[in-house]
Parts: sequence; C-alpha cells; structure tokens
Amino acid sequence: MGLARKLGEYDLKAIAAAFHLSHYSSVSVAVSRLRALMREDGQLRKKVEDIRKNCTKT
Repeated sequence: MGLARKLGEYDLKAIAAAFHLSHYSSVSVAVSRLRALMREDGQLRKKVEDIRKNCTKT
C-alpha cells in the first residue's frame, strides 16, 4: 500500500479498492504505520527502499 501510494500516486480510494478494503482510511492508517516502523527499523527501511528501487528500474 505504501509503495502504491508513493510510486503509483494512487489516491486512497483506489488503493483501498485494489486491496478490497471497505474504508479508504484503512490505507491511510497502514501507510502511516509503515512510515513509523521504517523510522524505527533500519532493516525494514532498507527492504522497502530496495523494493522501491527495483520497481523504478527501467
């Protein structure tokens, strides 16, 4: 969800629909939690950054 929000620039409603969530606010909460976890956990931050880099390779 975090990557869809950042890389795809999709709005919360579109991401919620893709993940079959009934409330788009669930996406906002998940993205916020991911950001908080990434601030605390360097390994997680590196993994997410690696995935982001792989998604943006041309």
